[in-house]
Amino acid sequence: MKCIVLSIFVVLMGGLPASVISGWVAPASAIPITPTPLQVVPDTLRDTDTIRPPDLPGQIEQIEQIEQIEQIQQIEQIEQVQQIGQMGQDSATPASKESSARESYIRGLFHLENQAYNDALEDFQAAHTLLPDEPAFNHALSDAYRGLGDSMNAEYYAKIAVSLAPDNVWYHQALAKIYEDEARPDAVLDTYRNALAIHPNDLHLLEQLAEAYMQFGELLRANETYDQILAKRGGTSQIHMNKYWNFRALGRTDEALAELQSIRAIEPDNLPNLRLMASLYMETGQMDQALTILTELKNRNARDIQTMLMLVEFHLFQEDWDAAELAAETLIRDPFFYPSDKLELVQFVLTYLERATTAEGTPIVVGSPTELRERTQNLIQLFASEEPSYGPAQELLSQFYRTTGAATEELRQLSRVNRIMPDNEEAWQDRLRILFRESRFSELISVADTALTHHPENAELLYLSGASHLHLNQPAEAILQLEEASFSPAPRTLRATIHITLGDALLEQEMNEAEMMHRVDDADGSQDTRHTNTPWTDAMLREAGRNYEQALRLIDGNPDALGSLAYLKALETEPGQPQKELLQEALDHWKEALDHWQQAPDHWQQASGTQPNPGHTTEALLQRKINRAQSMLEQANSEEESRP
Repeated sequence: MKCIVLSIFVVLMGGLPASVISGWVAPASAIPITPTPLQVVPDTLRDTDTIRPPDLPGQIEQIEQIEQIEQIQQIEQIEQVQQIGQMGQDSATPASKESSARESYIRGLFHLENQAYNDALEDFQAAHTLLPDEPAFNHALSDAYRGLGDSMNAEYYAKIAVSLAPDNVWYHQALAKIYEDEARPDAVLDTYRNALAIHPNDLHLLEQLAEAYMQFGELLRANETYDQILAKRGGTSQIHMNKYWNFRALGRTDEALAELQSIRAIEPDNLPNLRLMASLYMETGQMDQALTILTELKNRNARDIQTMLMLVEFHLFQEDWDAAELAAETLIRDPFFYPSDKLELVQFVLTYLERATTAEGTPIVVGSPTELRERTQNLIQLFASEEPSYGPAQELLSQFYRTTGAATEELRQLSRVNRIMPDNEEAWQDRLRILFRESRFSELISVADTALTHHPENAELLYLSGASHLHLNQPAEAILQLEEASFSPAPRTLRATIHITLGDALLEQEMNEAEMMHRVDDADGSQDTRHTNTPWTDAMLREAGRNYEQALRLIDGNPDALGSLAYLKALETEPGQPQKELLQEALDHWKEALDHWQQAPDHWQQASGTQPNPGHTTEALLQRKINRAQSMLEQANSEEESRP
């Protein structure tokens, strides 16, 4: 009992002055009361007899009284200790309060620095409890609440800090940031203006107010504030540049140009500023002033890529093609410039060429499209020859050949790109597409073998290789490539095409087997020349049908797939009218597919988003299927007519 009371006393008294502790005297009620002794059990019952509870009611009452007295004494002692502890706190000196508050505050700052906001809040609250009117403690509480995302309390304590110490600029700025977090532009601006009413010469506050005006779209107010800064501090390039961008956003080019001229007066060697001036002069049609600035820039640094690009742009704006071409050639031939710089120039010229002609090819500027295209081609060819090992240069030339329809030159250029940049998938695809369109199937297969060593899962490369094998009557090889393609990711249109072509290859393989069986039948003199399907060829037919059905699931109503399915059913049908109807249905669908192919050669590009390429099964494959069905139909009609 005494240990419990002493522990409570120590906890509550920790930090009390020694004089207070030594002056404490136990109250009279704390004096222990000696209870009446209990009746002693006789010795004769201690070891051998069973001990029974005392049979005297008086003894039980004494025990209960003793327990009640002890509880009362304990409560009285705790109350006395609490009273003395309160007396000690009330008598604590202001210095001790300040010291304790400062310790809590410092601990809170440490936690705040480490983003332990809950711990920081606890320490700051302890400090604030001791000294609630201390501005720093209120500001610290605001920071902790802001870290916890409690903007309401953050704002509350930030306002108190400002009211307690209005001269502290930082407190105003912190309050403005809280309003900014809450997306309250008016409150932000009012806070900065209130701070400036107290500190009218604080340039940092003025800059923050100007930035706030810019942030909230009040650009003229921002520039007015910048004028105040310039009046107090004098001209600085950054302030004038901020005003320049604001005037530009407002469309006030004259005022914007004046700001650039002010920067030039402060920093005459500021090259980016001179470029901005030249660009703005060109934009406003002041070409003489623009040329003067550009000439000055070139004299300062003849190998500055931005200056050279602007010179080319200037001559293009003037439609002085000779001067533009000369400036561009000078840059391209100069080994000092990086290939990437030259690429930027050529791409800019290409972009200008696109803008200089309408969609119909009509020139918007002086000069024919042919002349502009020839000059651009000369620059790109020069770039490719000056940088023979730079892949993007070679690729750019191949792209230009494609846009001009020069397939032979494009194919030659793509071969260079493939050697320099074997990881460029698009270049391989472009090259194979040209070979496929030109029916150069053997060459395509050879190139595809190399391409697939770098891109083994490219669905289009696999498809083009497989389709080429099919064109060369190599269905077994085609099946291998097309099956690989069917498992590779590809656009929906290409996937449907792959499945149709794979079905065609499987059917072609079955036809080859049928032809072999037919020859065997002829050789042994069999009268039944009709092909008898083996389980293996039956499986091929079923697999072909599954691929056609998959193509239909990908593109509903695909005429090529519908025709192929009808043809399969005709093969499995006995000669007669039903077979003829199926053959005619196949012919109708395939002719529809052929018409679609001939009338919309860019169908592939529209459907898959890629560059022009063979698209669905090519015209030659379609025509071959049509001829085969037509031959079967004619044979069936002939046999029907020859019957008596």
